[in-house]
Amino acid sequence: MIYWKTPWLVLCTAWLALAAQKTDKLECMFLGYPDLEYDGFDRTEVLTEKNFNKTVFAEDAKSVVFFNDVEEDDPELDQYECFMQIPDDPVTIINDEHDLEEFEDLEDETVRVVGYFEPGSAALKEFEEAAEEFMGEIEFFAVVTSKWARKVGLKRIGEIQMLRPFEEDPLFAPSSADTGIFSCRKLSHYVCLINSYLEEEIEDWVEKHKEPVMQKLTLENYFNVWRDPEQDERLILAFVDEETREGRAMKKLLDKIADENSEHAGTLEIVLIDPDEFPLMVDVWEEMFGIDIEEGPQIGLVDISEIGVVHSTF
Repeated sequence: MIYWKTPWLVLCTAWLALAAQKTDKLECMFLGYPDLEYDGFDRTEVLTEKNFNKTVFAEDAKSVVFFNDVEEDDPELDQYECFMQIPDDPVTIINDEHDLEEFEDLEDETVRVVGYFEPGSAALKEFEEAAEEFMGEIEFFAVVTSKWARKVGLKRIGEIQMLRPFEEDPLFAPSSADTGIFSCRKLSHYVCLINSYLEEEIEDWVEKHKEPVMQKLTLENYFNVWRDPEQDERLILAFVDEETREGRAMKKLLDKIADENSEHAGTLEIVLIDPDEFPLMVDVWEEMFGIDIEEGPQIGLVDISEIGVVHSTF
C-alpha cells in the first residue's frame, strides 16, 4: 500500500455513495479540507503494520491510500476505479477513428489541446512534457499525419490549438514562440501559426488560456471548478435540467452567451450544473443559495469575498 498525505485530496468513497443512495453504482466523491494549514509538501510512504495507524490517522493530515496488491478480477477493485482511470500517457496520438471519436466526444466536457507534429520529433517530445503538467485537468492530443490533422482542423506542422467547452472557435498558439509573448490576432477566428515550442512556452500559453467561459460541473472537474476564483473573476452558477423544456431553453441561451463572450475567459466563469448528476448536493445547494432547484432553472451570481463566506444573488 502506498500512502499520500495532503490537505486537499480526491477520494473514491464508494462505501459512502452506497450508504447514501442505496444503489450499486459506485461514485468518486471529491472532498476538501480547507481548515488544514498546508506546509507546501506532499508526502508518500510505503505502509507497514508498524506505521499504519500512526501514518494514516495522523491528526494534522488527511490521507489517500493506494492499494497495489488488488487482483484484476477482484471485486474490491471497483472501489478504486477512479484511480485506475488516471491515464498513463499525457498525450493521446490520434491514429484511427476510435481516437478521433474519443477526441470529439469531449467537445463540451473539458478543455482540449491538440497539436500537429512530425512523428518522433523533438517538438512532440516538448509537447508531451508540457502535457504532464496538466494531467487530470486538460486533455492533450496530437496528430502526426496530414490525414488526421485535417480532421481536427490543423493545416501545418507545428500548429497547436486549444478547444474550450461551448466555444465554436478554437484558440491557436502564437507564431513567435521565441519572443515569449503570447497573444493572438482575431481574424475569422483566433489563429496564429507557429514554428516550434519549448515545454515552458507551451505550459505558459496553456495556463494563460485554459479557463473556459462556461463549463459543466462533473465529478472529474469538481475540485478545479470549485477552487477559489480570482479577485476580478465573476462566478455565475446555473442549475439546469436539460431534460425539461425550460432547461433546454436556458442551456441554449447560455451556449450563446459563452460563445459570444469568449474574450472574457478568465474573468467570467459560468458553471453549468445538472442537479440530477449530484443528488446528494441538492439540499446543500438549496440551503446555501436560498433557492428551490426543483422549481426550474436557477441562475445567479456568486461572490466569494471571504474564506468560508458565500454571497449570492439568484
